[in-house]
Amino acid sequence: MLAQPIAALFLLLGVAPGQLSLQSLTLTLVGLLRMADGTWSHVVLGAGLVYLGLLADRADLLIMERKGRPSAWTAFLGLAVDRLVEVAVLVGLGVLTVLGVQGSPLPHLELLPPVWTLVVCAAAIGFLLATKALEATGETLLLRAHLLTTRRLPGTATLSTRQPARSALAIVAGRDETILLSCLSALTAQVDVGLLVILALQFLSFVEQLVLFRLRLRDAESEAGRILGPDFP
Repeated sequence: MLAQPIAALFLLLGVAPGQLSLQSLTLTLVGLLRMADGTWSHVVLGAGLVYLGLLADRADLLIMERKGRPSAWTAFLGLAVDRLVEVAVLVGLGVLTVLGVQGSPLPHLELLPPVWTLVVCAAAIGFLLATKALEATGETLLLRAHLLTTRRLPGTATLSTRQPARSALAIVAGRDETILLSCLSALTAQVDVGLLVILALQFLSFVEQLVLFRLRLRDAESEAGRILGPDFP
């Protein structure tokens, strides 16, 4: 809902699909730099800019619905930007935890010493990237398995009514939710808590990808159809 006015504005300006997604990285980096000194007012402004970058990325999807999907290269760059944004936000949380938030109206719960905070931050980034890598590799293997087995594209003859296996954790551990949780953690000065929650969610998402791939192997055709469908990725 919040992204709709942004999409409407840039549709009037004639912005091509994929451009706002790329610019979300700029907004995120500016927001993180604003938060870097740990001053409460700067943290609030920086978190707002990071969230604005998220809204710009969502608005880009609305523009795609009106103008069509971007080229494969632009979509690939958009995925690369998504990963950079996620890593940058988590690194920013780790730095903010070590430096502390000064002037916050809410008391800070210091759950971890600085060294362990950095360990948790690195682990959260590692599981996040590993989960994305497993998901992408799994989709490639499923499509390959279907094509090698049937020697035809999926969708020409549906042999199964089973629905594609979906992630149950995406609603709380997806990219948007991770960035939103990071912003809320910074705004409430509970960065330790935010990092621990993100680490737990990303670890569970990693395990879920293993389970999902096992389930999807039972019906590679429906999964291959999803991969080649209009809503992918």
